[in-house]
Order: sequence, then structure tokens, then C-alpha cells
Amino acid sequence: MKKTLAALALLVPAGLMFAAAAPRLWPQVDTVGGSQAPTGSQAIPHTAEAAPGARAAADQLLRQWSPHVQQVYGTAPEQWARSMRPSLMRLSERELRRAAEMPSFDAMIAALTPQPQREIPALSAFDARTAEAAQMLEAAPAQLAYNMLAPCRLADTRVAGARLGEGGLLHLKTSGADMSAQGGHAGDCGVPADARAVVVNVVAVSPANAGYLTVFPYGTQLPFASSLNYRVGEVVGNEIIAKQADPGSQYGLSVYSYAGVDVVVDVVGYFAVAPQNAMVCSKVTQVFSLPPGNYGSGFAECPSLWYQPDRSVRVGGGCAWRYSAPGDPEPGQLNGSLGNAGWYMCDGDNHTSKTYDYVVTAICCRVVPQ
Repeated sequence: MKKTLAALALLVPAGLMFAAAAPRLWPQVDTVGGSQAPTGSQAIPHTAEAAPGARAAADQLLRQWSPHVQQVYGTAPEQWARSMRPSLMRLSERELRRAAEMPSFDAMIAALTPQPQREIPALSAFDARTAEAAQMLEAAPAQLAYNMLAPCRLADTRVAGARLGEGGLLHLKTSGADMSAQGGHAGDCGVPADARAVVVNVVAVSPANAGYLTVFPYGTQLPFASSLNYRVGEVVGNEIIAKQADPGSQYGLSVYSYAGVDVVVDVVGYFAVAPQNAMVCSKVTQVFSLPPGNYGSGFAECPSLWYQPDRSVRVGGGCAWRYSAPGDPEPGQLNGSLGNAGWYMCDGDNHTSKTYDYVVTAICCRVVPQ
């Protein structure tokens, strides 16, 4: 029966899924590890000898943040180190040291987690997304409003020390003041308690066998569908629209895994009942150049926040490389963040030997009385 379920899930796309995003390619390096374990922990065995620089950078990162993980998440340093090894082994010394320099734990984990690169959709795509969510929720499109969020970590089983076993279930809260109990952000991700559906990036890390993840409303029957397919040992992500449990439920979502795997879930938006006033949104883009071997930042800002601050809001944005020729490799990482002054910031790292351009997009909305 289990094999039949797996075959069906691998062939049938989930009703919750709206766009399949190709996973980013991680640099392939030697296994990262070291002879010195985090304070108070046992040494972690390694399957291959790592480059000395990468090994030192990984050990520094683990020593730096293991006290925080133990204090905030209650996860023993050696357990967290063991869970993080599959992720660390895919990174270069430069990327590991950059992650160690991040100003917060959330920023450090984000720098280590693959984010599928995707184009910022045209405004018409938001209407299509709302129409699909309306069909899922059995509501009229006019009754729903899509709200973009800065990417926020809802869960990370590597941090929580709760890797899913074969046929395991992970129940997730999506709203509330603190997501640290499930390995997520130690704060509010901005999803209201009455959100009907959420848009999440789901990442499978180092599966023990080939299989799939299924995301579905908590307290409902497991559907015969797949939200994300994975193979042995890989890191793969997908963005989906996930219907939530009814308001007042203990959890919003459940995640089922066919095989043993670590799971990372980031929320990037939600659907809720539309407000009485209409909201008009537009995109503002800026293009920046990044010389070879350099790191830089660029931003796009929302003009309406300056001349109509009481009726305007910047709801999100994104970053994307502009390739000079089809098939060019990705130059490096691009990380986006929301600023307090009405702009969307992108930090880029160009690992190549030539200059690349990257595009910063801010999504700007203003309220128009009906």
C-alpha cells in the first residue's frame, strides 16, 4: 500500500501547488567538519576530509551559534551540529565565513538555506494566484486579498532536533508571537490567526530515500498528492499555496514525509478576507552592476510612501540576476530584505570573473477608497 501511495504521489501534482521552482545549485565541496566539536559536545564523525579552510569556517560557525541554539531551541549542541553537517558540506569556505558574519541567527540560517530563484511575477500573476487560492478555498476572488511578507522561517527540523522519520508528520503553527519551538523565527512572522491560506517555500534537506512531502491543512485527511518530490541526499525546494486549518485550530499546517528527511519551511505571504478599501499595487525596479569577486547592495524604493505615507505600504519585493547569455551559471547568492524607510534591499555576492547585473524589485501598494 505504501509503495502504491508513493507512486501516486510522485505522479500526481498536489492541488495546493501553484508553481514548481527549480532548486538552486549548491557549490559542491568536500565534506565540512573538524576534529574539535562544539563546547560540551562529542566529536562528529565525517565521511570525507574537508578543505582546511572550510573545516575551520564550519567549526567556527558551530561554536559561535551552538549556545544560542541550546538556549533558545533547547537543542543540544552535538545534535544541532550533526543535523547541520549535510548543509554545511555543500558550502565553500567563503560562503561559510559569510554566514558566520551575519548579525543574527535567522540571517545566518537563511544564508545557509537554498532559496529557489524565481522571477518576480507581473501584477497580472497576482490576480491569477488569487483566483487559484479562491478556487481552493471555495470563495470568490473579490473576497480574498493576497498579502506579501518578508520571508520568515516557520520551521527548521535541523534546529529543533526533530528530523522527520519515514512516514512522519510535522504539525506547524503559522501565526503567533514565537516560532522557535518548531525551529523557526523567535518572533511573529506576520501571519494573522484568521489567514485562510499561506504561501510557503518548503525545502527537503538530505532525504534518506527517494520520496515526497505533502503539505495539507492540520486535522484533515492526508491527500493522495505531492507538494515536493525529492531524491536521496539532495536539497530541493518548492513554493506552494497551502490551505490552512480552520481558525482556532491548534496548528495551521501538517507536513507528511514518505522518507526520513529534514524540513525547512519559510512563509512569504498569506491570503485573508479582502478589506473594504481597494488596494492598487505597482512594481518599482532598479538595476545594479556587481564587479567580479565583489559583494554589494542595491535597493528599490516606493515613491508613494513619501507623498502618501498614511495610505501607502511596501509589501515585498525580490532579487534576480540578469544573465548576459542563456545558460550562464548563477554568479552567486542574492538575499533580499525589507527596509524601514520604504525600500527593498538586495545583497549580492559575485563569485565569477566577470561583471553581472542584478535587478531589485519593490512591490508598492496604496489604498484607494471605493
